[in-house]
Amino acid sequence: MNIDEFENTGTSNAYFTRAKYNTISKQLEPPITQWKKDLLYIQCDQCNKWFHLSCMGLTQEQANQMEQYSCKICKK
Repeated sequence: MNIDEFENTGTSNAYFTRAKYNTISKQLEPPITQWKKDLLYIQCDQCNKWFHLSCMGLTQEQANQMEQYSCKICKK
């Protein structure tokens, strides 16, 4: 499903992950048991990669106040 198809589903609750699906082993990498679902993420508006707020030294309140976010790599 691409983003346009997703937006047309009317779904307001979604969970996104950076896990990759291995088509040979037919498993997620890392396995779902290793996912840290309670961690909050922020997406870089330049490279589109996702980062844990805590790893970036940000709070939820700080992230909510940002109009755009650039990760440390893209800021260089």
